[in-house]
Amino acid sequence: MNLTGVLEFHNGGVQLVNQAGALLDVQGDVTIFSDGNGGQQIVNAGTFRKSSGTGLLSLGIAFVNSGQLAIQSGALSLSAPLTMSGGTVNGTVLINS
Repeated sequence: MNLTGVLEFHNGGVQLVNQAGALLDVQGDVTIFSDGNGGQQIVNAGTFRKSSGTGLLSLGIAFVNSGQLAIQSGALSLSAPLTMSGGTVNGTVLINS
């Protein structure tokens, strides 16, 4: 799956799941956020990669990682919880409270 632009999650309980062995490649400077209704999250067991764009991949949604989070270009800005369960993170990550 290749992602560019803005991705917004609506309604509670929505998940984007990147399965083990799969690649989700974010191309460019992208914003992914939740509407705040709770339960929305990204679950990564494969490779979640930002491969292009010198700016930010901004995540305003819970992110659960047991795979590889690879920031190859620019940086990742987190304003929602990051849960690590045995995965790896490579690259620049900014954590906002």
